[in-house]
Amino acid sequence: MMPLLFALLAATPDVNLLSLEAGTVVVQAPPSWGGTWTPEALTDGDPATGWCSASGTKGPFSLVYELEQRAALTSIEVNNANAEEGSNPGVSASSVEVWVSSTGPAEGFTRVATVPLKKLGSGRATLPKNTLARWVRLTIPGNHGDTRYTELMEVSLLGHPLEPSPPRSLAGTWRLEKGGALRLVEEGPALTGCAIWPNEVWAVKGVSRGRAASLTWTEETTSGQAIVAMGDDGLLRGRWRGDAGGSEAWAGVKRAEPEVDCRTALEDLRFGRRLRAEALGVTLTGVSFDLTSDELKLEARNELGALERMLAVGGPQRVRLLVLGRSSEAAPDELKRCERRAQRLLAHLQRAGVAASAVDVGVGILKVGSAVQVEPRVEALLLR
Repeated sequence: MMPLLFALLAATPDVNLLSLEAGTVVVQAPPSWGGTWTPEALTDGDPATGWCSASGTKGPFSLVYELEQRAALTSIEVNNANAEEGSNPGVSASSVEVWVSSTGPAEGFTRVATVPLKKLGSGRATLPKNTLARWVRLTIPGNHGDTRYTELMEVSLLGHPLEPSPPRSLAGTWRLEKGGALRLVEEGPALTGCAIWPNEVWAVKGVSRGRAASLTWTEETTSGQAIVAMGDDGLLRGRWRGDAGGSEAWAGVKRAEPEVDCRTALEDLRFGRRLRAEALGVTLTGVSFDLTSDELKLEARNELGALERMLAVGGPQRVRLLVLGRSSEAAPDELKRCERRAQRLLAHLQRAGVAASAVDVGVGILKVGSAVQVEPRVEALLLR
């Protein structure tokens, strides 16, 4: 069975083994200019995006890639046609060297090819027969004369894996280096979850293959795709791309804290948006009292969860809660009852971990006729 398996793997069509889609991650890179000019953009299949060195740094520059599994390498293709020669004459990389290792990311490398490049040039080289590797190092010796930057736009290292994809679990909550978190839940190869940012929550779904996964994400007004792959070091590396444009590469580490709940995160985000959007405050649906009682209804305590979580984190905002009662001939002491309800509400929030300085509680009266049944309620206003 095993000889047949390896024969099938050897017959697999060549693909770009340096791409995230292939499960390959960058484990060493020189300082980069930043923005969209990242090492990940060098192998994303788009010749309009690429890598640029940090300002004032000199070559040689080396990038080390960790392949998902040992592979047979056949050729390298380099496309530098979109380097910014117009604004930075001489910025194009002068050549690319290919080094391979089956030992480790920092040792055992042998040079197997050099691709010379003209300004805005492209090149291709066939690698020696039986070139095998688990790690690949691309070295850029220099450029064509620019003193500030060196650019390389797209590289494809073609080949095929010699071993099956190792099973790796991507499930869990990952803290992202640029802020936010990614929560993934596995059911076989299917993935669901969410990406949580300071002002957005994306719904995420996709499919994993080996240690990589292709994802789609949606938000209320935007959507896009993402590729993620987990390296031997346990870091999850990824790249987001929006359907309307824009992209970003990032890395994340699995969190040891309690898992993120995607529904809770979305509720908290929507609650915060409501507070910021409604100049006159918002009614806290479900946060109410019985007509003749000072106690919060049971469902009211559940509805207060989003407010409690937002205030307990100690953000800069304060919230005013207005406890509204009803005034009629049948309830002449409603104002006093509202004051007692306000104190009960404040005590409930403080028991939940909300600092007294974060919330201000007031009372108000709704003028209604005796025949009108208006349930007492609570409104919230963000204090600016």
